[in-house]
Amino acid sequence: MDASMKQKLQRILDRVEEPVYNTSITDLGIVDGIRHDEENDKLLVFLNFMHPGPKCCAVINGLVLNSIKKLLAEALEDAFPGLSVEYV
Repeated sequence: MDASMKQKLQRILDRVEEPVYNTSITDLGIVDGIRHDEENDKLLVFLNFMHPGPKCCAVINGLVLNSIKKLLAEALEDAFPGLSVEYV
């Protein structure tokens, strides 16, 4: 991955916010990394999202995580047309 792509990805990560606290996903450490799979035209996004034990919290965390995934995928697909996003 070239330096300009890395910079563009970092700007996206800094801009996308977790919807409950409106804090960037970079500051929260939700994304461990992104790899460009050139062969398959994909961006592989490695997430670090902890799920607490109680069922009610797990449901809420699942909803928040799905929202983050949607926001991040939209931002990445807008910035890199033609590349799909896959979460690992």
